[in-house]
Amino acid sequence: MALVMPILFMMLIGIINYGLWFNDSLSLREGVRESARQAVVWNLTGCTGTNMAAVACVARAQIGATGRSYVKVMAPNGWVKGQEVVVCGMVKSVNFTGFVPLPAGGLIESKTSMSIESVTPMPTDTNPYADTLPTGGDWTWCTTA
Repeated sequence: MALVMPILFMMLIGIINYGLWFNDSLSLREGVRESARQAVVWNLTGCTGTNMAAVACVARAQIGATGRSYVKVMAPNGWVKGQEVVVCGMVKSVNFTGFVPLPAGGLIESKTSMSIESVTPMPTDTNPYADTLPTGGDWTWCTTA
């Protein structure tokens, strides 16, 4: 028992760590997709505003991960029906114990692009919005291509 318990305990801790990491990954993916969906019809539930920061507010609320979430939103070709809205999200996942290394240092990324469906109401400011990322993170992967 004394030989096997430490190994089983470490495996259990690893399962918990990766379970929380996978939960953050799924929450991020679904939150980014749902906020992009709300943005293209400009029906932003729970946040007020008439610019891309309001979409980012919705995205952070939708992500709801255990770690800290960061969002970038852009409409590169303006708010025109048929053009795209890009919502990118990143979560700094919490390492429960610190014993098990998380992939990419715990930074999880997700991007969704959808076509604008509604031009009324229209955001008053379509300048890109991006949160400041933690050390080790960057937005270079979040492009319109």
